[in-house]
Amino acid sequence: MPKTPPAKERAGDAPRRRRLWALASLLCTAGALALVFFRVPVHGVLATAARADPGVLCTALLLSLWLNTGSSSLALRGCVRACGAELSRAEAMRATLGNLSLHNALPAGSGNLGLAAILVRRQAVALDAALRAAITTLWLKLCLLLLLGCGASFLIPVEHGLRASLTLLAAAALVGGYLAHGVGRQLAQRAPWPKLQRVLSLLGSAQVAKRGAWFWATLHTSVVVFGELVVFFLALHALGAPVAWLEVAARLPLVLIAAKLPVTLLGLGTREAAALVLFAGSLPETDIVAGTLLFLALTQLLPAALGALFLRWSPFARAH
Repeated sequence: MPKTPPAKERAGDAPRRRRLWALASLLCTAGALALVFFRVPVHGVLATAARADPGVLCTALLLSLWLNTGSSSLALRGCVRACGAELSRAEAMRATLGNLSLHNALPAGSGNLGLAAILVRRQAVALDAALRAAITTLWLKLCLLLLLGCGASFLIPVEHGLRASLTLLAAAALVGGYLAHGVGRQLAQRAPWPKLQRVLSLLGSAQVAKRGAWFWATLHTSVVVFGELVVFFLALHALGAPVAWLEVAARLPLVLIAAKLPVTLLGLGTREAAALVLFAGSLPETDIVAGTLLFLALTQLLPAALGALFLRWSPFARAH
């Protein structure tokens, strides 16, 4: 009996690898949360969250929904156009709403791959352009987060280590992105492995000539990043936590980046642990953990429910 070709064997192993990946993410999430709640009592966090001002939370939720739909769709459209493809406003909104549930449900931060899959399957965007757009969206957000945090850290007295970390990470993100887009194709021709060639080619294929698309993508992504900081500030304000806006702007970017590490589901545990470290001495620990969990609900869980409803019942989601 002939042997199964290696490609088919790998395809057959894919579901098993996904299950193992999901299981590993669940175990990491449980471990990270156990460490956080070993330090901060659960009942204290729940009592703190229960006293949140509902009016401020409603304001934060409305802002979050606007950021996750309107602003995010415009930013996505700009990134897709900058990567050499075309996407109408309606198609960008459809992809954004469809991605809300996937981005927050897939294990270990693989939501950006879900976004690329939606662009390919529902919007007829070429695979290479969809992958470039997903990578560019993530890179732009990380760069703007770091730049905003770096600027805020120079306006208020913070630890020198925090200021240096933000500055170095922002410089590394900008230089890395420039090199990837500027010399990616040249490096791809010399790369020793086919997979590395493909990755470098993807990174180096952005349409730099489309400066207008880059401008709008950067502008709308800036609105999303700034809005997320405002949502976290409102979540802390709803708890009555005494924190200044610049303090949030300087410390939150590293918290959000820690939450994007491909380790836990929804960034649970890593977000809270990073916030406990970065906001130590500025706020009570129960306020920090309660604030991050409220931020999670406002920016990920509730928008994800909206995206799931859209995928399930809206005929607009199934349109091609």
